[in-house]
Amino acid sequence: MESREHTILCPDSAGWHRLFWREWGPESGRPVLCVHYLTGNGTYFDWLAQDLGAQGFRVIVPDMPGRGRSEFLKNPNDYRFPQYISDLGALLAAVGINQPGSVEWIGASMGGMIGIGVAAMANTPVKRLTLVDIGPVLAAGEMQQMAKYVAQPAAFKNMDAFEKFMLEFRAPAWGPVPEGYWPKFTRDNARTLPDGSITLAYDPLIAQPFATDNSAGIAIWPVWDAVKCPVLVLRGEKSNILTPGVAQEMTQRGPKARLETIAGCGHVPSLATPDQITLIRTWVG
Repeated sequence: MESREHTILCPDSAGWHRLFWREWGPESGRPVLCVHYLTGNGTYFDWLAQDLGAQGFRVIVPDMPGRGRSEFLKNPNDYRFPQYISDLGALLAAVGINQPGSVEWIGASMGGMIGIGVAAMANTPVKRLTLVDIGPVLAAGEMQQMAKYVAQPAAFKNMDAFEKFMLEFRAPAWGPVPEGYWPKFTRDNARTLPDGSITLAYDPLIAQPFATDNSAGIAIWPVWDAVKCPVLVLRGEKSNILTPGVAQEMTQRGPKARLETIAGCGHVPSLATPDQITLIRTWVG
């Protein structure tokens, strides 16, 4: 199944930037919005999006600003949740989603944290929320380590070296994946620098406000408690981001989420294997 590609102009503090997204499935289908993790882009959802699209859902998958094929922001201080929510609001309006409780939200890590915030708002468009290895708490130590890594992405002399890095760095956390996954993942996450070297396809300046705002960690339980829609949480068995204690507490308060543990992976599950795809398809179905 082929996807459809679109862009929209969104305002920010320094002007306007172009947001890129793809769609799978019929435009008349029930809408599903998929929002990726901090350093990723929409291609992370390709296996899931193709499956849901084939089932008749309209799957909307943006590259968040500063990632993938969306433009980098001129002011790095705009790489914050208010800007991301503004962009996603503009995207939903552009595709005609303007009613409360009308969209399935699937958010991986950062995309899930944004989803918690949006789902807690009055008249939220979120009908159901799927969180991929994320919750309302992120420890300061993990945040600081993440910010340091994000701000200094490595560069590689060619695609072979970049793919080797991806296998060594990402594969243990992603867990089981289908055949051909890593060559595609490498291509989808590659950005060529002026000197011809290859690095990850995001703006390193996304780390600037991330490090400043989150130096003490994040704990937004009151926001979680305000979420009223049904929530599915997919936790990587070996995750160091969503701890077992936090995941369990998410099932006991607020929306009292359903928790599923994905064996053999950490942060984040790939969402590319039949068992993971079936979990989500059944949930949104």
